[in-house]
Amino acid sequence: MRTAGYATLRRNCRRHLRFITALLSLVVAVTVSGCGAGNPDSRTVTVGHSLGRTTIDGVPKRIVTLGTQWLDATESLGVQPVGYLDDVLVRTGQSAPWEPTSLHSSTAIDAKGDVPAQVAALHPDLILASTVTDKPTIDKLDTIAPTIPNLSRSRVQSWSDEVRVLGKVLARDDTAQSVIDKVNGQMDATIAKYPGLKGKTFATVYYSGDDQITVFADKDDPTSTFFIRMGMVLAPNLVAMVGPVGHMLLPPGRVSELNADMLGVALAEPDQQGEFQSLPGYWQLPAAQHGTVGFLGLATAIGLDQQSPLSLPYILDRIQPVLAATAR
Repeated sequence: MRTAGYATLRRNCRRHLRFITALLSLVVAVTVSGCGAGNPDSRTVTVGHSLGRTTIDGVPKRIVTLGTQWLDATESLGVQPVGYLDDVLVRTGQSAPWEPTSLHSSTAIDAKGDVPAQVAALHPDLILASTVTDKPTIDKLDTIAPTIPNLSRSRVQSWSDEVRVLGKVLARDDTAQSVIDKVNGQMDATIAKYPGLKGKTFATVYYSGDDQITVFADKDDPTSTFFIRMGMVLAPNLVAMVGPVGHMLLPPGRVSELNADMLGVALAEPDQQGEFQSLPGYWQLPAAQHGTVGFLGLATAIGLDQQSPLSLPYILDRIQPVLAATAR
């Protein structure tokens, strides 16, 4: 990683300011230094992350984002990336429904091709990489431009931490805080609107067809933390069923065991809702009888798993009906 030592920083400026942000299980340091507040291009920002430290000189203007979370964090700060790799586009063939139309003017990177070569052709001055996680590739990207990979070693990153760190890098601290406050405010407003959600049980599953139902019951999974923040609790019977692993494959013949006040079903294909509803035992489920089953398209499910400042408001709007029904 590009690293500026203390001696170099001292030559560039006499004043040195450190901001330290705790990011999940890893403490990530963001150090900002500069000579003159009126010239942002003179500043240097060093970001600690899961693979080390990266130093960025000046304010980046040509950003490439590899992964939906970094893409959405960048756009939420009013910055258009010159190139991007979107997990939703890769898995569904279409950009996420919450992406702005302005994204069409950026270059979509082919995940099946030579990613570093495609990135290099865009001449970036900053690369944000969450889809790429192996150090050799990150090191290769870092020879093209300063590269910030995942901030922590967790499978999914904290969207607010990404926005906050990127705000430092882009000298848009106030904008970053406004974005975080706005999204959290929307979440809080939904909680206040549906107080009846408190204590209700929930379960989330992924249905891919071909007799495959994956049950998730891990309290630390992003999908779970979303509903837990709403005041809900994981269905105890399913937590006991999946054990410490946090997920399991359930044969379609056992769909009747998905007992919870609310059931979130992510579908691999949009036309699978009827298929899932035709499984033996479905209509005996409490959630099916009470109208509290929420069917999510794959893009929405990805956005719920890889939460971002753009996906969360979209998801809140989409699941309002099932939340209202569950809260009654």
